[in-house]
Amino acid sequence: EITTRLVGSEMCIRDSKKTIKLHGGANYFVITFTPDPNFKPLKGDALTSYEPYTFEHVVTYKAIGEAGEAIWVAPDGTSQGSGYESNPVDIYTAVKYAQPGQQIILKGGKYSLSSTIKTERGHSGTADSNIVMMADPNATERPVLDFNWTCAGMVLAGDYWYFKGFDVTHSADALKGVQVSGSHNVLDQINTYHNGNTGIQISRYLSSDTWDNWPSYNLILNCTSYGNADKGYEDADGFAAKLTVADGNVFDGCISYNNADDGWDLFAKVETGSIGSVTLQNCVAYGNGYLEDGTNAGNGNGFKMGGDSLSGYHRLINSVAYNNKAKGIDSNSCPDIQVTSSTTFNNESYNVAFYTNTAANTGFGANGILSYRKDTNVSEQFKAKGTQDESKIYGDSNYYWDTTAQKSSNKSGATVTDDWFESVDTAMDHATHVYASHKVTRNADNTINMNGLLVLTDKAAANTGARMTGTPSAKIEVPEGIKGHKTISITGKDVVKGNTTDVAVIQGTSTDIVWTIDADASTFDYIMVDDVVLDASKYTVVANGNTTVVTFKASYIKSLKAAEHTFRACFTDGYIAETKLEVLPKTGDFSRNMIAAV
Repeated sequence: EITTRLVGSEMCIRDSKKTIKLHGGANYFVITFTPDPNFKPLKGDALTSYEPYTFEHVVTYKAIGEAGEAIWVAPDGTSQGSGYESNPVDIYTAVKYAQPGQQIILKGGKYSLSSTIKTERGHSGTADSNIVMMADPNATERPVLDFNWTCAGMVLAGDYWYFKGFDVTHSADALKGVQVSGSHNVLDQINTYHNGNTGIQISRYLSSDTWDNWPSYNLILNCTSYGNADKGYEDADGFAAKLTVADGNVFDGCISYNNADDGWDLFAKVETGSIGSVTLQNCVAYGNGYLEDGTNAGNGNGFKMGGDSLSGYHRLINSVAYNNKAKGIDSNSCPDIQVTSSTTFNNESYNVAFYTNTAANTGFGANGILSYRKDTNVSEQFKAKGTQDESKIYGDSNYYWDTTAQKSSNKSGATVTDDWFESVDTAMDHATHVYASHKVTRNADNTINMNGLLVLTDKAAANTGARMTGTPSAKIEVPEGIKGHKTISITGKDVVKGNTTDVAVIQGTSTDIVWTIDADASTFDYIMVDDVVLDASKYTVVANGNTTVVTFKASYIKSLKAAEHTFRACFTDGYIAETKLEVLPKTGDFSRNMIAAV
């Protein structure tokens, strides 16, 4: 039998799963374990003692505000902040303590970071109550999470988080900008650039994770990834969902360009087996394999959609690939990719490559592929095998490049001409592989705007090629901030003016400090000082009309170390009050502090 008692509570639990409500700070438990007198270990030997064993255990609980409230974060926020807009916390503290239904609001500016931001497995929102991390919608600049080439950027192992409107850059060489390892997460309008490996990759958290724990049903929405490069130019893709991903992952409205390796990589290998089907829709991949300055880097496929001849049934829908160093649309030996209403133009290798290496049968599907070239002449690659229905590759809605005729046509002989497009000028210098401008931009709702490039005119066949649409980014309102009661006054007989606060005492001063708060005293719960629950013997609490009066005893004030201390009064209505008290060191010139404190 196990008996658990929360110190200070009358509740006692025996062998049941009753819920004990924790209070902020340290919760002290006394636990008694009484062995079953008939219990025998596996080898049949008796225990050395069957007497009850009692021990103590401490559970520390901290939260910043409640569900439905915003936690504010700033580049100069600290772990001692309250999470108010006027007193923000640092990003690590906000992520650690965020609860389902809360929003972490990032103020604009550069966040100079030196350790990975992690949402740990089990620290999750719910389907109805996500945890949100988003940019301040009223900021004049985007938040930029700069990891200074020191570590991986973000590792997201929790579920049901929603991330919106910030940048991730400068992860260390060979380490990803963002790794999505949880499930049911959304990354909306996240830009990843100049990282030491792939910008955004979906893959498992732990090497021991099996299929049930592989990431699933994540949405990467209206994100842009560019200029990512590892030192060897071997691995850094714009986006990836590879090796260890389960079902339901979707990339929608994303742009990938000038990454060292591929635009997208959906690689699978025999050792870990097939991955879940991944959907890419309303996406654009261009210039991959070359960096922004034209550096000749890695492989450079636009959409690389498989590996090791393993089935994936990945879908490419209404998407565009152009000017990639290698292939535009590449099955990469996956025997059954499905491509619908997509345009591929002037890639240096095949615009379209459907092939497998060791699979006995292929099941490729193509409906509305428009492959076109201008001033280049490279064939497509088709290697159907076994039970492949070739009508699913060569239907009349598909237009493939013919190197002999040097034109693009369907099986009925209809051909593509320049007037099918508003423009085929990609603004790339073919000698240097540098773009004079980037034609692909975003609309106000963050969907993709092709600005005429490869946009189909009324001359084009209606059943082929990409006609860029998309899913608008979410409009998320910022909720009210953490609820707070106001400080009316903080006084004491021997207080002085602080250097960083309005009220201070000199170290060793023996004086009561009286804190008056605009709050009903019947809702008072506890006091925290520097994030630690203060023993109630150190203070008294009384009501004075509609206010709460907290008096910190002189003996406690005398014991405080020289520093700025943060005092928080917590109330059962979910509100807090906060004040600061500076304790000045004993030695020094205090003449400028000897002013009546407020």
